[in-house]
Amino acid sequence: MTYPRPLRVWIVEDNPGDAELAKEYVLETGFVVKITTVDDGQQAIDLFTRVNKGSEERPDLVLLDLNLPKRSGHQVLEFIRLHDTNIKVIIYSGSKSSEDIKKAKLNKADDYLVKPMTAKEMDVVVKELRNTLASL
Repeated sequence: MTYPRPLRVWIVEDNPGDAELAKEYVLETGFVVKITTVDDGQQAIDLFTRVNKGSEERPDLVLLDLNLPKRSGHQVLEFIRLHDTNIKVIIYSGSKSSEDIKKAKLNKADDYLVKPMTAKEMDVVVKELRNTLASL
């Protein structure tokens, strides 16, 4: 499937290595994408505020870490859902906590992926991202 424009993917991740891995996963899907990366929760909320004001393009997909400086990923997810229920948001976190998973589901995250991942798990992630981008 071809799109009239690159798909916009935001990566909200404070660990540079994990942000780079997430970027590689997205690029491996084969879709033409425009990736924006921010490294703290407040920057993500500020970016969404600019979307709401019309000065920033709305993302098609957000890969969101939970353990972020300034504002948690949960706070970012709540902010996103308050303003837009249609943006695909995938939690990409090192937390296996049942509380974090439950809270993410309550706030309507579209998926929850736990890092770090084995090579086999990474292949599954790329496949899931490909399916998510294909569904947009």
